[in-house]
Amino acid sequence: MANVTPIEDSERRRKTVFSPRVPEELTVVDAAAFFGEVRNISLHGATLVRAAGPLLVDGARITRTDLSQSRFVRASMGDVIFFDCNLANARWSEAALTRVTFEECQMTGFDVNSSALLDIQFLRCKLSLSSFRFLSNARVLCAHCEMDGTDFQGVELRRCFFDRCILTGSLFHE
Repeated sequence: MANVTPIEDSERRRKTVFSPRVPEELTVVDAAAFFGEVRNISLHGATLVRAAGPLLVDGARITRTDLSQSRFVRASMGDVIFFDCNLANARWSEAALTRVTFEECQMTGFDVNSSALLDIQFLRCKLSLSSFRFLSNARVLCAHCEMDGTDFQGVELRRCFFDRCILTGSLFHE
């Protein structure tokens, strides 16, 4: 086993996107509970109708849920897994997301402008025409995603990784 220099170790860590640490035991909630501050929850098969307002989520598994009408400003989410959810046209501007995975989600037109995305994974998602403008602190992995026409204006992409994604017509200004 070869010795790793501090510089090599730092470079390896820079390229690592960490997965969510969702607790095993979660409290099952319905859509009405998905507001304000929620911790260690499971939400399945719900529909959020015009959800808006403040939101802090710490530890959650959200499956087959429709969040397409959600409008959150400065939402904060940590250690969350979204699986097979509809987030098409959802607007989460100025969000702070840490260790969040979106897997097999419909996210066409998803908007997280001016957000901080740290250790975010998009796996087999449809993100066409989405907006990631002016992200800060972005460390993101996109794998097997449809991202045609997506807007990355003003985003530092050194810690963003794209693996087998469709990026046709995407914007990378500034």
